[in-house]
Amino acid sequence: MSGFGLFTRSVQDANVWLDDLGRVLGSDDERAIYAALRAVLHALRDGLPVDEAAKLARHMPVLMRGIYFDGWDPARQPLDIRDRIDLIQLVRAHLQPFPLIEAEDAATAVVQLLFRHLDPDDMAEVMAALPDGVGELALRHGPLAPA
Repeated sequence: MSGFGLFTRSVQDANVWLDDLGRVLGSDDERAIYAALRAVLHALRDGLPVDEAAKLARHMPVLMRGIYFDGWDPARQPLDIRDRIDLIQLVRAHLQPFPLIEAEDAATAVVQLLFRHLDPDDMAEVMAALPDGVGELALRHGPLAPA
């Protein structure tokens, strides 16, 4: 696959992820859906040890990895996230421009999205590196509907 083909495929994959996320969030506001994805990816990334943060990105489409790593400072990792509530508060801080999106709904939907689009065993390993209760987000409100 050429470089352009890889990029085209990554854009297509990113659109699938964003469409799935919009369905779960019940929103067609593209900016809000993107903000939710970015906020949760950054909160997860910042709460993980550096090696686990990198492992999470390993199988993401190129464009998703760019969103995930945008602004990352591995020297500051991991942030002190003690539980699911701390993670939700971090997501909420990232969502400040979009107060109509509930942070817990965003976190739940994005964690489910990751389990759907990435290898579940890899995701379980990543979730195990986060504090107790964070992995429960994958089980809340049922699984994502098929695409």
